[in-house]
Amino acid sequence: MKKLILLVTFVIVSFTSTFSQDRGHIGLSAGLSAPMGDFASNKSSDENAGFATTGFLFDFSLNYKLNKTLGTEGLVRVQLNGTDAEALADEFSAIIPVGISGTVESGRWVTVGFLGGLTASFPLTERFSFNSKILIGVQTTSSPELNVTLNGPGGSEWVKQESGNGAAFAYLIGAGFKYGITEKADLLINIDYVGAEPEFSDVVTTSSSGESAKGSFDQPMSTFNFGLGVALKF
Repeated sequence: MKKLILLVTFVIVSFTSTFSQDRGHIGLSAGLSAPMGDFASNKSSDENAGFATTGFLFDFSLNYKLNKTLGTEGLVRVQLNGTDAEALADEFSAIIPVGISGTVESGRWVTVGFLGGLTASFPLTERFSFNSKILIGVQTTSSPELNVTLNGPGGSEWVKQESGNGAAFAYLIGAGFKYGITEKADLLINIDYVGAEPEFSDVVTTSSSGESAKGSFDQPMSTFNFGLGVALKF
């Protein structure tokens, strides 16, 4: 009987020890997303100019450790980037005839990414570690709606470009730090670069004169992102 009790005790201790190990985490974070390259460009000479401005991002991640260093991660990211309406207005002002004024209203770029890949973690102290990741996946994006109103001696006219939807392969290269707050929670600091080039097909443009047209375009999108959040370990 004593041997049986010792055996049961050993199994229970082994089980609870395994159960309490840090095998991964669920992460929630938010931060800033700064456009780069063509996506940030507001120059008329750049046919791929996205007129994007710094916006916000929200991440939900699931990380599972393969060993003490390597792991896998799945990430869902929602990213919102506004547009530089003032720069757009300047572009239209350059082509509007004298005596006619115009106003521009523009929406925002809305992106949802589904990414997965490998992570690596390198402890610096008992609570502090450096992390890196390489993820790939699919990014879906909605382009901003654009409304231009022209006012002149003959009255007002308007032109509207509707929001379009596009999808593309996306990649993420990131690094950051993790700091242990409690036994079950860590503070996350993430910095990463994301690149994609979605294609927007059959984007509709209409006008007050009754004209309608459809067009397609590609938009290179690259952003430098900073996030702060919490990881709940399991």
